Amino acid sequence: MSFGFVLSASGDPLYTQLARRVVEDIRELMPDAGIAVFTDCKAAFPDVRAFGTTHSSGRPFLSKIDACVNSPFEKSVYLDSDSRLIRSVEELFELLDFCVIAMAFSEGREFQAADRWHPGKSGLPLSSSTIAFRPERVRDLMSGWRDDYIKGERFPNRGDQMYLARLALIDTSVRFV
Repeated sequence: MSFGFVLSASGDPLYTQLARRVVEDIRELMPDAGIAVFTDCKAAFPDVRAFGTTHSSGRPFLSKIDACVNSPFEKSVYLDSDSRLIRSVEELFELLDFCVIAMAFSEGREFQAADRWHPGKSGLPLSSSTIAFRPERVRDLMSGWRDDYIKGERFPNRGDQMYLARLALIDTSVRFV
């Protein structure tokens, strides 16, 4: 079974630099893990599976969502490009033997404006900076995340997390851990 990390680096060249650093962390700490980077600068990633993507200034998180939707691995861990690995995270891949998606609670988000993070309105305060998932099992959920984000009606100009957090609350076909 294939397993690997999925990254997105588009728009500001800083994200490409940061993602290169994450690739180096992965290579050092988990050399057997696959790496796929969805980027508008494929030349910066000659040593990993690089997929072309287009940055949208109007929807800056779209390439991140597309990276998750199109992950080439059976077990995937999405990491934001400003992440750092300080030790192996094998347990995130092992967790996917028992669930199809796992996300961290977004500490402090529950205290933000009620219209943004009230569970009944916007979903659970989950962080989309690190997502462990089995793409084939959550393809519909990920596509729904993309569709809702593109429409942008519910949370205009507020990032990507609220859309996925809301789906976590209302989509009963997928069990979040």
